[in-house]
Parts: sequence; C-alpha cells; structure tokens
Amino acid sequence: HSSKSRKIFNYVLTTGDVSNPKVKTEITADLNDLHEKQTRSTLEKHQSATEELQRLHNEEKKILNESHAAAENALKDQIEGLTSELKLFNELKRRAQESTLKRDLRRNTETHGSPGAFWEQEQESLLFVIEMKRERLQDQGNKLLQMQTLVEKNLSLEDQLLQALQQSEDYRVRIDNYQSLIQQLSKEQNELQEALEKQSLQNQKLSQEKEELLFKLLHRRDSCSSFHLPSVIPTQVSPS
Repeated sequence: HSSKSRKIFNYVLTTGDVSNPKVKTEITADLNDLHEKQTRSTLEKHQSATEELQRLHNEEKKILNESHAAAENALKDQIEGLTSELKLFNELKRRAQESTLKRDLRRNTETHGSPGAFWEQEQESLLFVIEMKRERLQDQGNKLLQMQTLVEKNLSLEDQLLQALQQSEDYRVRIDNYQSLIQQLSKEQNELQEALEKQSLQNQKLSQEKEELLFKLLHRRDSCSSFHLPSVIPTQVSPS
C-alpha cells in the first residue's frame, strides 16, 4: 500500500492532476490512514503519560501517608510522655498535700499563725521537692531489688553452668575411657584374628602332612602285598 501511495504521490507531483477519482480515493484513504495512525499514537502517548502520572501520584501518596503515620506516632508518643509526666506531677503534688510533714506544718500554722504567703509557698515547694526525692529513692530501691534479683538469678545460672560443665567433663572422661576400651578390644580382636589365622594355617599344614603320610603308608602296603617268592618247578628225570 505504501508503494502504491508513493506512486500516486509522484503522479500528482509530476502532473499536478488531483481531479482523477482514483487519485482522490487513494489520497483520501492515505489521509484517513495517516489520521488513524496519528490518533492511535496520540492515544498511546496519552495513556502512557496518564499511567506514569498515576504511578507518581501513588508513590507520592504512599510517601505522604508513611510520613503522616510516622509523625502521628511520634506525636502520640510525645503526648503519652507528657501525660505520664503530668500524672506523676499530680500524684507527687497529692502526696505532698497528704504527707505527714504537710499536716505538721498546717497544725503548726494553726497553732502559731501563718508565717506569711511567701514562706507558705516556700514550704509548699520544699514539700514537693522532698516528695520527689522520696519517690526517686523509692524507685532506686525498687531498681536495687530488681538488680539483686538479677544477681541471684545470674548466680543460679552460673551454678547451673558449672554443673553442666562438670557433667560435660564427666561425659568426656567416660567417652575417653570407652574409646580406650574400644581400642583395647579392637587390638585383642586383631590379635585373636591373627592367632586364628595362624592356627588355621597350622591345621592345614598338619592335614597336608597327614594326607602325605597316609598316602605313603598305603603305597608301602600295596608294595608289600604285591611282593612274592618265585615258585619251585620240579625237575623231571629223563628215562634211561
């Protein structure tokens, strides 16, 4: 078809005649074919570009979701930490308010009067600091108990390890003894095998000698039985 179209194109260039119905038909068909190819190519390029944009959009969306999730988790952790600290602060404040020292100070104030707003605030701060230190000491005491428990557990594990090593050493000695015994039995078996082979060879030799003696004895007996004296033939007297 392309060769035919090239011929028509050359014809039009040469003659300048486009009024020929056959030429018009061929040119129209070529234009339609060219338009269809261009349209198909444009659609393919558009489809490819659309797919690439969709892929990039999905990747960007995935990255944004992951970043958002990471930021959200970090924010949750931060909120949980702050909430825990606030809870601890309120607990320490409550303990300071309910502590024996606070009651003694309140009783002293009721008895002797208030030392003033500044000193009351200082007393409150001092009580809070004392309660915080007491809390830290309690935490340290709990950690010491945990460490003591771990030390005891480690000592128990060390004892078990020593017992296992001792058992392993005992097993190794037993294995060495068994190997020595096996080697001794193997040596004795080899010696016994050699003795049996020697005995077998000796038996074969004795059997051969016995057969030779028996053969000689039988041969000698046959020789004796075949031996005999010559018979005496009487002499006849011729007549006179």
